[in-house]
Amino acid sequence: MFGIDPVTAGTLLILAAGGGVCDMAPRTKINVTPTTQSVNFVTDIPLAEMQKTKTDTINPHSFNGVSITQGYAKGEISMRTRVSMGGEKIHGSPAACLWYKEITIDFEIDPNVYIAKEVHRDPCMRRAVTDHEMKHVNTDKLLINKFSHHIAQTMYQELKGRGFVAGPVPLEDVEDIADRMKQTVLQIVKREQKRFELDRMDMQGKVDSKEEYDRVAAQCPNFRVSPSMLK
Repeated sequence: MFGIDPVTAGTLLILAAGGGVCDMAPRTKINVTPTTQSVNFVTDIPLAEMQKTKTDTINPHSFNGVSITQGYAKGEISMRTRVSMGGEKIHGSPAACLWYKEITIDFEIDPNVYIAKEVHRDPCMRRAVTDHEMKHVNTDKLLINKFSHHIAQTMYQELKGRGFVAGPVPLEDVEDIADRMKQTVLQIVKREQKRFELDRMDMQGKVDSKEEYDRVAAQCPNFRVSPSMLK
């Protein structure tokens, strides 16, 4: 498991308008925890079969060239958001105060590196291709670290502008307002996740440059992909 530091950002208490009537609300906690599983290496797929696999990589070669996939990295990212609400009825009033008690965002990378069977059998190419694919894995690691800080800060700023506390809220509206507050958090996470995916595609694309492909190939000049390997 990579040493990705969990990020925890405790927010300041923001009181809603109402003359401090909702000042019983505690501070909101925003917890963002990224983790990654150990890399799983798959090395039993024939080279011919691997050519059928579609990847997100934009081919850096010219249209006249023939590109052969010798390996690829695939990192599955899962994200889960939990919102815990707090609330209290205002004494002597048909109203209540609502607040964000805790917001937890967990996301995990499950990295898989695929190396063609014929490539894995060659010691030189095994090292060269593994080194390249691990650049993809490490790029995800750097992106996740960056994103964990970003989403914690963004969530704080977005909710600070709206207020961490809602109230006084008529008792008949408590459930609807609580649902709206939860939905706002989920919408912010969804929006930032889309931005993360675009950044990820851009950064991963930079790893798959023509210069990098040429560098990998130059390490093992004696390795050749024969026509029989692709049948």
